[in-house]
Amino acid sequence: DYGAPYAFGIPAGGRSLPAYSVGTAPAVPTASSGCCGGRSTAATEPPQPGLDYQRGAEEAFRAEEYDQALRLGNHALIETPGNGKLHLFVSQLLFATGDYPRAAAAIHEGTSLLEPKDWGYVVQNYHDYYRSDAYVKQMDRLEKFVEENPGAAYARLLRGYHFGFLGHEEA
Repeated sequence: DYGAPYAFGIPAGGRSLPAYSVGTAPAVPTASSGCCGGRSTAATEPPQPGLDYQRGAEEAFRAEEYDQALRLGNHALIETPGNGKLHLFVSQLLFATGDYPRAAAAIHEGTSLLEPKDWGYVVQNYHDYYRSDAYVKQMDRLEKFVEENPGAAYARLLRGYHFGFLGHEEA
């Protein structure tokens, strides 16, 4: 269990938001930079738990602690559900843990919140998140999964999304 599952519900008003079964939240981490449109906070500004969770998720991801990164990323989404780039980042976390159906769903949600020019943000900046050859290994694992499960449309979408935004259009 990676914390709250990434799923969708339609609340009143029709806007699609992630649905979560929230348990005990991990301690809110702090860090100095953010990837997904966050801004740094001054000591006089109120705390921003969503941004702090996001930054903690990024740190855990860079350390290849994907389960912890996903827990923190889910908590960040609870605090800031309208952050499309954060949804794309959580998709990357789900991809890293091998949860391809939810990774594809997170791409859908993220792209619905962003302008098309921002749809590839996380994939195009993968070098900011991965510190080893883990991304290549994860793509190889996805490729093998698609070969073994050719009818898994979510996996094909995920593969196409990654290859497309990496500029590997033939693949």
